[in-house]
Amino acid sequence: MTTTNVPLATRQHSAMTEAAPAMAEFTALAQLRGHAQNYRLRRRQVLPASAPDSVYIIRSGLVAAEHAALPSRRTMVELLYPGDIISPSLLPLAPGLSHTTMSATELLRLSLSTLKSEMARDGALTDFVLQRLNLQRARMQLHISMLAALTSEQRVAGLLLQAACHLGVSNGGAIAFDMPLSRNEVAEYLALNADTLSRIMSRLVRENVLARSSRAQITIRNMDALKAHCPLSDAVSALHSRR
Repeated sequence: MTTTNVPLATRQHSAMTEAAPAMAEFTALAQLRGHAQNYRLRRRQVLPASAPDSVYIIRSGLVAAEHAALPSRRTMVELLYPGDIISPSLLPLAPGLSHTTMSATELLRLSLSTLKSEMARDGALTDFVLQRLNLQRARMQLHISMLAALTSEQRVAGLLLQAACHLGVSNGGAIAFDMPLSRNEVAEYLALNADTLSRIMSRLVRENVLARSSRAQITIRNMDALKAHCPLSDAVSALHSRR
C-alpha cells in the first residue's frame, strides 16, 4: 500500500499487482495454472454462469456472492478473497446466487474433472481444497452469526477487522487499506441503513479508532480499540487472517 496521496486508481492497480504474486503462497495451486483459463474482470462484472463441472479460483481481487432474495433486488451474502474457490459441485450454491466482482479481479477457471485428476495426484492440493472450502463455510457461518447477534456498531467493527486482515498494509503502528465496497454495498452486506453506517464510521473517527482521507481510504489507528467494539473479533481474526 502506498501513501494516501497517491490516486486511488493507481493504488488499486498496485494492490492488484501485489496480490497476484501472493497466490504463490498457495503453492498447492501452482500446478493448476497450466490447466486453466485466466479471466481478468473489472469491478461489478458478473462471473460467467458456472456450469456444474466448472471451478473458479480467485487469484486476486474481491468477489461478492449475491442472492436474488426478491425479483427486483439482489442481496450481498458473502465476500470471497484470493485463494477462495467457487464450484457448484464442491460447495453447492443456493438457487438464484451469482458472483460479482467488487474490484479488479483475476480468476482461474478449470473443469471439475481436471481438478479432481490433479487432486488425485497431489495430496497437498487435496488438503488445500478441502481446507479452503471448510474455511469459506466457516466464514459464512460467522457472517450469519454477526448479523443475528451483533449490534450495528459491532457489525461494522467486524467488517473493518475482516478488511484489515485481507487488504491491510502496516503503516507504522496503523493498518491502512482501500475499501472496495461503496457505502451502500457495505450497508447492504451488514444489513444496515446507509445513514446509520455513516454515523458509526464518523463516531469511530471521532474516537480516533479510524482515520479517513476519503470514503475508500481507511486507516485503523487503534486495532485494540476496534477489536473492543466487536465481541467476535477473535473469531474474525482466526478465520480471516492471511496465512
